[in-house]
Amino acid sequence: MTNNRAEAYNLLLGTRLLNKNAIKDPIIIGDSAIIIAALDAKRDFKSIAINKIYQRIRTSFESLGNITLKHVLRKQNKDADSHANKEIDSPVGTVKENNEVYEESIP
Repeated sequence: MTNNRAEAYNLLLGTRLLNKNAIKDPIIIGDSAIIIAALDAKRDFKSIAINKIYQRIRTSFESLGNITLKHVLRKQNKDADSHANKEIDSPVGTVKENNEVYEESIP
């Protein structure tokens, strides 16, 4: 799996947590310039796999209200980058929240 695909998938899982907890108007900060720029411009990716995730992210965005997307340098986002790197070799995405584990096959 590519780093961009893992980052997009982790963003999808994050948006699901935002929706589950009824959080509105989030500020989403990411270190993948490609992912943030494409989402901000509402444009497609060259990768079919990332586009599938992207469409699910867009659907998830619909109920989040006013979303602010910001890009930060990778060195300023070490914790999130570490999570994305763990997912690169994983056949499922995993989110742990309040001792609950959510898993889903990565498309």
